[in-house]
Amino acid sequence: MVKMRLEENTKAFLILNEIILTLKEGNEEFRKAAYDILLKISASLKDSSAISDAPYHKLIGMIMGYLSGSSPHIKSGAVSALSVLVYQDADICLSMPDIVPSLLSLLHTKVVEVIKAVLGFVKVLVSCLQAKDLHRLLSDVVYEVLPWSSVSRHHFRSKVIVIMEIIIRKCGSAVVESVTPEKYKSFLKTVFENRHGKTSSKESDAGDTEMMLADSSMKASGSMLEKRKHKAMSSIPEENGSVEQRKRKREKKNNAYASIPSSNEHHSSSGSGGGLRAVQSARHSHNAKSIKGRLEGRQKKSKRNHDQIMTNHEKRKEPTNTSKKGEATHIPNASNLSKHKVGGKRQKINK
Repeated sequence: MVKMRLEENTKAFLILNEIILTLKEGNEEFRKAAYDILLKISASLKDSSAISDAPYHKLIGMIMGYLSGSSPHIKSGAVSALSVLVYQDADICLSMPDIVPSLLSLLHTKVVEVIKAVLGFVKVLVSCLQAKDLHRLLSDVVYEVLPWSSVSRHHFRSKVIVIMEIIIRKCGSAVVESVTPEKYKSFLKTVFENRHGKTSSKESDAGDTEMMLADSSMKASGSMLEKRKHKAMSSIPEENGSVEQRKRKREKKNNAYASIPSSNEHHSSSGSGGGLRAVQSARHSHNAKSIKGRLEGRQKKSKRNHDQIMTNHEKRKEPTNTSKKGEATHIPNASNLSKHKVGGKRQKINK
């Protein structure tokens, strides 16, 4: 549709309008899809125009037409589209010299969204152009970009510092200083100092890295020597080592058996972890045995007392009397007195 006549490519403008709006979407996948479509369209037009670049330049002119729009959203989207095309082919800025001045003129506006997009375009431009081509646009770029170095809001100052560092690296400090206005010389001096500090820090980091590598190599060689010494010292015959190892195992086993307390000697158990519990259990068993012994003694004593009482009682029931001659006479019970009646009379009992 771009290759058709202008009055017939209304649909092409509508499609391009949707692509530019999608470049400002918040969804990253949508933005990536829009960038891919735009790059494919430009590559197709550039390949098909073997004789003339008219269709490809026509696409660039259609995108630049959105820079004069009233919506900041559309303007910033068109600047983003041109940044993508310049990143793919920076020579279009030389074949179409109106692109850079048109975009730099947008830096005179006060719209934050547009300023961000234009500073991003300038960063892509100075990064992609070669040094000889950048010299042609150097004065215009420096003159338009440096006024935003005094604005720290929205990271404008940091963006300008990055742009100037790239320009100084490609074109040289003397050339950049010659095209810088007098009121921005102090800012340029700060950029020089920061860049010099970065390079010196990189060099020092490289030196530190070399020193660290040397130290690590020395340490590695020392560790290898230590390992060799250890290996030489440990080259004793294995038989002696195995005999000593078995002897140590037997000693450990005997000590382990000796440390186990027997059933009758709980109080003599020796262990660092279970010694206190063994002593407590031994005391408990000893106390229980002493209490049991006292109870058994009391029971035996009470039984002896009971037996003695019963014998004394039996002795009282059957008393004995001694006769004058010292002979003991048995005293019969009252129940046996009735058996000794003779002729209805009781026998006299000698007292």
